[in-house]
Amino acid sequence: MINFTKRFLLLFVVTLFFLEGNLEAQGAYPVLDNLAENGISNDAKLLGALDNRLVYFDESNDEYILWVSDGTAEGTVQISPEDQTEISLIGSTSNAWYFEEIRGENSHLSVLSSGSNELVSLLTTTKSIYHPTLWGDDLYYAIKVDGSNDEDLMKIDISTGTTTKLFTSDFGGIVGIGGTDNDLFFIASMDDGKMLGKSDGTAANTTTFHKLYDGGSEFGKEVYMKSDGQKMYFFYHPTNEPYTLFVSDGTSEGTKMLEVYDYPAFGAPDRNFVFANNRMFFILREEGAPSGTTYEMHATDGTVAGTVKLNEESYYSNPRALTVFNNKVYFSYQDGNWNRGMKSTDGTLSGTEVVLTPYTSSDGVGGIYDVNVYNNQLVLSGYSSENGREIFVSDGTAEGTSLLVDVNQGEEGSNPGEYMQVGDLLFFMATTNEINQLWVFDPDYQPTAVVNPKLIHANKIYPNPLINHSELTIDLKLTTIPKRALILIHDMYGKQVLQKKLEVGTNRLKETIDLGNLAAGNYLLSVYIDNEIALTHKLTSF
Repeated sequence: MINFTKRFLLLFVVTLFFLEGNLEAQGAYPVLDNLAENGISNDAKLLGALDNRLVYFDESNDEYILWVSDGTAEGTVQISPEDQTEISLIGSTSNAWYFEEIRGENSHLSVLSSGSNELVSLLTTTKSIYHPTLWGDDLYYAIKVDGSNDEDLMKIDISTGTTTKLFTSDFGGIVGIGGTDNDLFFIASMDDGKMLGKSDGTAANTTTFHKLYDGGSEFGKEVYMKSDGQKMYFFYHPTNEPYTLFVSDGTSEGTKMLEVYDYPAFGAPDRNFVFANNRMFFILREEGAPSGTTYEMHATDGTVAGTVKLNEESYYSNPRALTVFNNKVYFSYQDGNWNRGMKSTDGTLSGTEVVLTPYTSSDGVGGIYDVNVYNNQLVLSGYSSENGREIFVSDGTAEGTSLLVDVNQGEEGSNPGEYMQVGDLLFFMATTNEINQLWVFDPDYQPTAVVNPKLIHANKIYPNPLINHSELTIDLKLTTIPKRALILIHDMYGKQVLQKKLEVGTNRLKETIDLGNLAAGNYLLSVYIDNEIALTHKLTSF
């Protein structure tokens, strides 16, 4: 019979063997186990960070629900009121996010402030609000004039709620409100034609200054404005077809038509505009291209000659997820066989190159979809024969691309995406056991533990190694709500140096232990949940 010391040494050796090949998913855990059970559909969209919390919304059964999350189930809070039927993000500052809402019969311009769990309405009206825009310290929008097709350009002071009328269209309305560093731009349908206007935020200095098209009854509402701060780029045509790209510096002489594209009747992919390397990068169809998924990558430096398509192949690359990294743009693209890889570009055709090939091989990563940035590296969903579709990180080269998280261990992938960094956390959507979930990757969760996945989602044990520290924190996210837990620490000879019994009663176990008297050396931490081994962890003390 093997005595306890020999049994422990065997356990210690076996544990160390497994620790060398730790499970990559140990730093990731689901925030909410089942989105559907928490009223969240598979179409949740991650918007960004506000005071170290994720802001995201979900559209389900004609309801738009806004949430915030700090990465824990108890810190995931529904912000939207129950009668909200639509919501869209207008813009954000460092301490507030602004939204357009529809609640019942009313339209709202609302704010979610830092530290708050409530949407506060700044403006409520029974009329429809058009093209709300955050510029400077105020919100701007267009609204119908009573008994007329005309529209007013309005400003609302965020701090006081005071509204000011800046301009009234002569015929048909106002579209395309957006700002550079110096001017607010808009397009108005006037008796003289479709006019480009600008404002400094006062009625006295709000005027039209350039005719885009002659007058007429048609007045398309579809327009997209983007600015690098100095110039305003916008797509507009009175009938929406074709989609014409203009650029303006705020003067009539500096307003030019750059190129004509096809109207994106089926909608372009998400994240289809970015600025980098003194260029605007965008995804649109060429004029005359067949309908459907025939989008292509383009770039412009604000000149006709510098407005180019970034693919010379015979097929459409259908790019998506434009991401700025190291002054280049990285994106997912499709080859002629409908397989996806990743390219980078500096905004020129010669400077557009393949980073990760579309196909999948035993020693490579392909099938690239979502791409973003996390902790000064690219994060992407890719496919490998060993891991399936999981989360990889990259320095922008094939050699510098490696697995970050294997959510579904083995060849079956979790199809992750919607990456969003909040502080040091990486939020993303992933599918496990055919359930779509909101997940978070936490780099502080130590990947040096052998975990029983039936009992623990993720573990955070720190500091390790213990260098001039007297306290060890154990933070576990549990799959159940157990009654009891037992914490044991043994030295390398199998001698128990600590035992602590705990009452639990929640799905999170967080305990700080005083180890000030622990001698230098290696130890094994073991955690039992209701008498079942849940975790083993190598500790080193200096």
